[in-house]
Amino acid sequence: VKPRAIDNAPTVQADAIGDGSALFDGGSGEKIVIADDSTLDITDAISICLWVKVVSARWQGILDKGALDNTTGDYSIHLSNASPPVVHFGLNGAERAITTDTVPLNEWTHIACTYDKNAGGADEAKVYLNGVLSKVGDYSTAIATSSTALNLGIYLSTYSLSGNLCQVGLWDAALTQAQIQSIMEKTYEELTASEKTNLVSYWALDEADGNGVVDK
Repeated sequence: VKPRAIDNAPTVQADAIGDGSALFDGGSGEKIVIADDSTLDITDAISICLWVKVVSARWQGILDKGALDNTTGDYSIHLSNASPPVVHFGLNGAERAITTDTVPLNEWTHIACTYDKNAGGADEAKVYLNGVLSKVGDYSTAIATSSTALNLGIYLSTYSLSGNLCQVGLWDAALTQAQIQSIMEKTYEELTASEKTNLVSYWALDEADGNGVVDK
């Protein structure tokens, strides 16, 4: 189970969101594959929100659609091999925002990456850690679309996540910081109608049916 970020203070007993998470043991090639679909072809604005608990420091993936070393790669999030690691947000096959703030080991961290190619200035790509803006990047090109699957828990088809992942949401819009802070405290069922606007897919990763993970 994943603690609510607001209850992380040692003196507060943690509440929980969801009934569990997907566990990755870091094995080579381990991943969850989401089949390619036209709804995943997001070009102008995107937001990816998720909870992750990392248990080891190594190159490892969280999400990718198109490999980062492929110039036609769509979008990706992975972690560095630093201890503790930092977050790399990739668009169009290259890193567009790399945090200096780190993701602590053995703790749940909420990561949100947003992009709006029409935002202007130097703030088109953003990474938020636990609802706090951590890094901005200057990039204003439409995101490429490809026929590749969307993979959860892997980077460059080799480096699987070492830890847990859950409550993964994908929007075809750039969420505001206030929206991110609200969404990080909720399950899919608790999202408001406005928070579900532009929501493309949501994988809680706390349940599965006979065909694999459930897209709520």
